[in-house]
Amino acid sequence: HRESKDVALIAAKTSNEDAGWILDFCKEFKCTPYIYTMDEEPEDGFLVPYTLKGNEAGAYLTYIVDHYYDLHPYNIFIHGAEHRWHNDMAGSKTPDALVNLRVEAVSRRGYANLRCMAVPGCPDGLHPSRMETPDIENQNLVDNFPQIWSELFGLDPSTAPPLQVGYHCCAQFAVTKQRIRERGWNEYDRTLKWIEHNEWSNSYGIGWMLEKLWHIMFGMAAVDCQETTQCRCDLYGWCGPNPETNGTMLTPLS
Repeated sequence: HRESKDVALIAAKTSNEDAGWILDFCKEFKCTPYIYTMDEEPEDGFLVPYTLKGNEAGAYLTYIVDHYYDLHPYNIFIHGAEHRWHNDMAGSKTPDALVNLRVEAVSRRGYANLRCMAVPGCPDGLHPSRMETPDIENQNLVDNFPQIWSELFGLDPSTAPPLQVGYHCCAQFAVTKQRIRERGWNEYDRTLKWIEHNEWSNSYGIGWMLEKLWHIMFGMAAVDCQETTQCRCDLYGWCGPNPETNGTMLTPLS
C-alpha cells in the first residue's frame, strides 16, 4: 500500500502547460506534487525555483536543496506537460507511464530514467574526446567540457572527464532518497549556483548539458544504457511474451 508521503512528483512547467493533470494524478495514485513555475513572471499557486536557468534543472535542484533532509523515499522528476514525445511506454501521456512505474526497480537501481529507448543518447550521446556535436549551437559546451566537468562536480581542473557519455534522454527520471544523499547537500547547492552564474551558455545550453549528466550526478556509470526490452520489463512490467521479447517472458527487477 503506497501513501502520498512515499513518492514526490517534481515538475517544471511553463505558463502554456496545464499542470492540473499532476494534481489529479497525485490525488488518485498517492503522491506529493511539487510544481515549479519556470516563467519570468511566476504563476500564482506554484513553487518558484532559485534560478530559471537550465530549463528544468533549476527546478529539480531547487527541490533537492530545499528538501535534502526530508526527502520522500522515491522522487520522480518530470516535465510539466501531460503529453511528451519523450515517453516511449503507453504512448505520449506521462501519467500513463507513471501509473505503471515499478518502484521496486527504482529501489534496486537507485536511479532510473523514465525512457527506455536508446535513441537519442545511447550508447554514445556525448564524446568529450571527439569534441564535436551535431547540435552546433552547443559546440562551445562540448569544446569546453573538461572545464565544465570539473566545475560541475567540484573536481581538480586536471581531472579528465569520461571519454564517452551514454544516457537515455530526456531529463525525466526517478531517484531514491538514499541515492540522492550519496552526494552531500553542498554539492547540489554548488551546482545550483553554478547554473545561475555560469557564463558558458544560455539557459537552453545548460539544460542540454545537464540532461546528459544527471545519471552521473546520481551515481551511475558514465555510460548508463539499459537494453530497451529489459528496461521496459524492469520499470513498467511489460515483460512479454510479445514480439519485442521474441515471444519469451522476461523477469523484472524486484
